Amino acid sequence: MASYGSVGSSAAVPHAREADGERRYTAWRRWPAIAIGLAGVITVNYMGSNGSALLRHTGLASTDDSSTKAPALSVSNDYERNVLGHHIADGLWWDHLVQRYQPTTIEIETDCSASWTVLNPDGTTEATYVGTSFVVEFSHLGMHTLELELDCDGTSSQDSSFSYSVMSKHVRYEVRTLSKEDREDFLDALVVVYNTNQKDGEAKYGSKFRSIEFLVREHLYGAAAKDCDHWHDDAGILTHHMAFTLELEQSLQAIQPTISMPYWDYTIDSYVYSASTWTNSSIFDNNWFGAVDDGGADYVITEGRWAYQTVMQNAQDWSGIHNPYGLLRSPWNTNPTPYITRSRYTYGVKDGGWTIPDCTNFHETADVEWIGDLFSSLNGELHGPIHIMIGGQWDFADASFNMSHAVSAESAKQMSDVFLLASKYLWRQGYLRCPESCSSDTPVDECQCSCPYTKDYSDDEALEFMRDRGLVDMAALLGEDTFVGDAGFTGFKELLDLVCHVGHAGEMFTSAAPYDPTFWPLHGVAERFLSYKRIAAEWGITTINETWGYRHGKVMSDTHVVCDWDSVAHKSGGGEGQVVRWWDGVERNGGAWAIGR
Repeated sequence: MASYGSVGSSAAVPHAREADGERRYTAWRRWPAIAIGLAGVITVNYMGSNGSALLRHTGLASTDDSSTKAPALSVSNDYERNVLGHHIADGLWWDHLVQRYQPTTIEIETDCSASWTVLNPDGTTEATYVGTSFVVEFSHLGMHTLELELDCDGTSSQDSSFSYSVMSKHVRYEVRTLSKEDREDFLDALVVVYNTNQKDGEAKYGSKFRSIEFLVREHLYGAAAKDCDHWHDDAGILTHHMAFTLELEQSLQAIQPTISMPYWDYTIDSYVYSASTWTNSSIFDNNWFGAVDDGGADYVITEGRWAYQTVMQNAQDWSGIHNPYGLLRSPWNTNPTPYITRSRYTYGVKDGGWTIPDCTNFHETADVEWIGDLFSSLNGELHGPIHIMIGGQWDFADASFNMSHAVSAESAKQMSDVFLLASKYLWRQGYLRCPESCSSDTPVDECQCSCPYTKDYSDDEALEFMRDRGLVDMAALLGEDTFVGDAGFTGFKELLDLVCHVGHAGEMFTSAAPYDPTFWPLHGVAERFLSYKRIAAEWGITTINETWGYRHGKVMSDTHVVCDWDSVAHKSGGGEGQVVRWWDGVERNGGAWAIGR
């Protein structure tokens, strides 16, 4: 029978580099195994459940009328035996769950001779085997049937027969626990997505292929529209990103069918690494996702797999949303560098004053009851800091302004990112304007955003403007004389000018975030967390109120505006019962995801 390694064994820690990191890593969590039934996908954690059979489907489909007892069936793969230390999903949904395309050992204990027929979900024969143990790869999704015939008297005739049900799904793992081969397959396929245009990709890989330009354009249309942020400002936040991740996963599978989208559990990094060493994580190895800030000119990744990864130029021929230089970026991000950019500093403040969300943050949110509060937390403090810490923001008069000193003096560590959020806030209100186009040779200082309406304001008028437009209400320090002085501004007009200037931001801190490869495994934690909450509620450990809604906060990134879809043919809002319209061929539900419970 299958022998499982110890739960949380060191086999799950291939790249811990912090001093004593491996020992700390293996102790990191005590969450139940989590499964998500999403278009044939299961997401797994490493720690076992309490044994409850939530929604379990029995694996013994039928028996004959003989008196022979059905042998207990064991199914396992290398990940279950050597990394997880338990069965995939730990029996939450089905007694026997297998990973599609992963070599799986089937075992029984019996003194009889055994012969097997493996039937696909459509009833066709996948393969036949002889013996009490064999290895099989399930090439289809869905419920398979294993038909067993036993010869117990040595006459070569059937004495008894049994039928077992085995469910096949794609399985998502934490990226660090993938085998080297599986991780390389994933990253190599991701590189193909980033370096193959949509036309050529579809011709080679089929209709489910998505180029990175296709995906970034899709996200820009959702998040960088002038009227409102369709994807992030209300209860649709998680549904949108789950569907978006699935869209990439299916593109990767068009390239290499064995791939499943891994997730990045960044709470591991918050536990293993300190606030000053988190970039030492293997996530940022040059051959994985690349360094956060390697000191390269223009904030470009200069080494490894993602070195000088390009951003689409002449994007006006591809997308209705692009920056003035014709790059596939947010319209207010006037950065002319045609490569993916990153910085640990947001207007001079290291990591924007943030730290990686940790288990304490998630534990606090786990205690809330209303799903609207869960959505708000998952959208904000439980994942938002990662975007700021990897993206960053620059291009400001750092010789004159000292934001780092100001936020330190005011004990307001997470203040530096407010400027970009305030800029977008004024842009959506129409006060902040950005050039529609700039030629490639236009100097950076001549291709900048500004607020023409406030050009000749006095300090008093600038302060009144920021109060009237809601900026001070959402970030009180913007109206404080001490903060203005500590930052080196001569007055409120100079502060307002900096907000209107916008500067340049790395992809992860913008509506073009999918350009950064770290974007793709980031949101799996949110999916798993909501599933955990629902499972825990089913077990009676906690409660959840799934009345649809969203907890709007008093923060600059939350305009409290929900998009009005009455005049739009394809609705994609956040209201219960509304539909997230997606590109053809992505989902299983008639081309749409229903937002609801």
